[in-house]
Amino acid sequence: MPWPILDRPEAEGRLEESLTSTPPRPVLLRGTSGIGKTTMARRSAARWSGTGTTVLSVVGLAELHDAPLAPFVPLLRELGLRYREPAGLTARDLIAAIGTRAREVLLVVDDAPLLDGASGAVLHQLVRAFGVPVIMTGRTEHGLTGPLERLVIEDALDMIDLEPMSRGDVDHLLRGRLGASVRPDDVTRLHQQTGGNPLHLRELVDLAERRGLLRRVGAGVEIDGVALPRDLHTTIADRLNELAPDEMAVVQLVALGASAPRAVLLPVPGEQRIADDLIGRGFIEDHDDVLRVAHPTFGEVVLESMDPPQRDAVVHRVAGRLEDGDDEDLRFTAVRLRCDTALGADLDDIAWAVRRAYSMGAHLMAHELADRLRAAGQDEPTAFGTAVDEASALSFLGRLDRADAAFVLAETVATTSADLALLVSRCGSHHAYRRFDVRSALALATRLAPRIEAKDRGLLDPEIRTWRILNGELPDEAESVLAPADDSAPEVAVRGAISAVMLDSMGGRLGGEAADVLTRIEREQGILDPFAAAMVHIQRYFLLLSQGRGEEAAGVCEEQRVVCNPDSVGMWSLTLGIHRMYGGRLADALALAELAVEQLGWRDPLGFHGFAVALQANVEAQLGRGEVAMARLATLRPSQIADPKTAMQRSEALAWVAALAGDPAVAARTVLAAARVAADAGHDLVAAISLSVCFRLDQATQAADLLAHIHHRVGPGLGLYDALTAVGNALGAGQPEAVHSAAGRLAQAGMEATSVDVLRVAEAMPAARTRPELLRRLQRTRRELELRTDVRPWQIGDADLLTDREWEVVDLACDRLSSREIAERLVLSVRTVDNHLARIYRKLGVSGRTELRTLFAS
Repeated sequence: MPWPILDRPEAEGRLEESLTSTPPRPVLLRGTSGIGKTTMARRSAARWSGTGTTVLSVVGLAELHDAPLAPFVPLLRELGLRYREPAGLTARDLIAAIGTRAREVLLVVDDAPLLDGASGAVLHQLVRAFGVPVIMTGRTEHGLTGPLERLVIEDALDMIDLEPMSRGDVDHLLRGRLGASVRPDDVTRLHQQTGGNPLHLRELVDLAERRGLLRRVGAGVEIDGVALPRDLHTTIADRLNELAPDEMAVVQLVALGASAPRAVLLPVPGEQRIADDLIGRGFIEDHDDVLRVAHPTFGEVVLESMDPPQRDAVVHRVAGRLEDGDDEDLRFTAVRLRCDTALGADLDDIAWAVRRAYSMGAHLMAHELADRLRAAGQDEPTAFGTAVDEASALSFLGRLDRADAAFVLAETVATTSADLALLVSRCGSHHAYRRFDVRSALALATRLAPRIEAKDRGLLDPEIRTWRILNGELPDEAESVLAPADDSAPEVAVRGAISAVMLDSMGGRLGGEAADVLTRIEREQGILDPFAAAMVHIQRYFLLLSQGRGEEAAGVCEEQRVVCNPDSVGMWSLTLGIHRMYGGRLADALALAELAVEQLGWRDPLGFHGFAVALQANVEAQLGRGEVAMARLATLRPSQIADPKTAMQRSEALAWVAALAGDPAVAARTVLAAARVAADAGHDLVAAISLSVCFRLDQATQAADLLAHIHHRVGPGLGLYDALTAVGNALGAGQPEAVHSAAGRLAQAGMEATSVDVLRVAEAMPAARTRPELLRRLQRTRRELELRTDVRPWQIGDADLLTDREWEVVDLACDRLSSREIAERLVLSVRTVDNHLARIYRKLGVSGRTELRTLFAS
């Protein structure tokens, strides 16, 4: 009889609860080897598969730890991907293929702690950016590092420790396997001998059965004692002992260096021939020209088979091959490999790797590499760049006290004007966005300003202007200015350009100069800041939005959530959440806002966390949950509320709460007051968009003057501003036909929610009520938009409008059909038709069929 499955109802219940939460929380099943982690994961996966979910299985392998993305190679066919030269498989491919199917798939990752860094980063992105449901397993002896540790730090991972079986569990499994009760003494012995490990229990009992040591007696089954069999490692070691020295050398290279393309890892023709032979004999596998060992335990056995000097020699051999090319990613891998050897990596190389890790957004790795410098005896950094990068990494990791100390240390080794400018930027952001102490950021800038050259101070202006706005100050100049000189420090220019892009985007100033600076520096210097690339695309998003190309703008957000650096994912979740809210998709907006709040709690380069909380409150209020919205707003800090972006979302939330209480005029005044402050601070775009709330509440006249001022300042030709102004003018003039035209343009700009509500307002206008065909067009357009939204009706209830059935009755009545003929045509009773006509007469203000036909004829 086969072995039964061990029931673990409590653990399985926790697993399902995590997977079915909103959003799903990834789960790590942890325990010793053989404890039943994989079995539980497979049982859960089978249940999900039975509901139509696609289960994607990945295995972490020790020998592939330095092989980026290799564990995902077996999924390529299922995902519709292929390995392409020269880029190979990219994280972008995987994130796009899996993340866009987040609601259709379940990802199961066996031995997740053994994933390489790139695969771990993909896993992190799928979890944090897309909410892909994930079940992971991990052996207790394998610690959590890199992206998995980040999930733990971010409280984004549920860990379920599987405990050893009890004696009762052992008895239950034995009964199921043997179909009879087992001698109690044998149950006790087996429980003690196996330590409650299901795999060991199976091995012992199956071995006893094969050796004839299992006897059936009248009472049941007796099992004589048997020693544990040689474990799997020994069996694999025996196979590896069959290999010739040159064959074992190739297996060792593959086990330790499979992160590289085959031609890089095995450049010697003889090695290639040996690899082909080993593939045929089942020792290694070739996945689209990337090699890996053939069995999950092979890599561990290979490493165990080498003494430390031998292992170090192989590592240095692999690292040397990776360093032969000009690929900085391979160089980075080589440095990390050398770090784990007795000789270690060169200190200059480790310092370079700290900077490289920070620029990649791998903050934990940057910190760990800096720790290696200290372990090597370099207690204080000699290079300012290494010091400031580690300080910034600690800040992003939420280790704020250590970051404070690290920034103080960085200042002691700053020697140039550019060093001090970068310190002001990085440390100032630390104070402003993670300490919520904007005044300290400004004080730092003031204190160091005399030691910074004018060209570098100019690059700091956009950031300092942002901090002043957060401090409640209104800068004199509405526009950010960024003009880096040819000899400007590129890292300082990048930081200035990042802030300039955000200021320009919020203000509707879309010339692209700051984004051009970022693009040029990236092209010439590589990525110097993990947030830089995102800002080029955020300006692209706002350009499309301002031009009234809402669908294309949303596409930018969707794309960037797939490909962006982890530091940027919270910003893109937030941006898409805002877009979905103004598009009237409130359920999606709330889910994205909740995700953004969580993501930005740990990665908030520009102080967006308060913005996300206010968005959450805004959506909650629009869903009619005023108390929940107010509770969210109560968590905002003063420096967050001072941010015009956050202030506008907050004012909208307060406005909807006031509207719920029946006071739309107060609601409109709340939005208008915040919009004036935002416009004065140069945030014209967010102010103009928020003024649309006044339209939705039929309070257009309150917003008219400020909107006209903003439109004049940004100038004509930008579709979003033009449509907002046209809607406002039409509402103010009581012109329903003009509202209908402008509402369509506004919907194309991504503001379907506003379009729905202003069409409702237009339907109530006297000029629409006396023109049934216009009323019909207004209503049809609104209903088409409502099919794409889940907005609440704020103005007119459906009882005041003609239903689709009533419009059908109107058409037939105007064609002079009698009630009986209408009833036959529509398959209704005559009484129902007459009831429809009575409601139609009342709604349209006519007394009978003659006036109805006259009304439509006119």
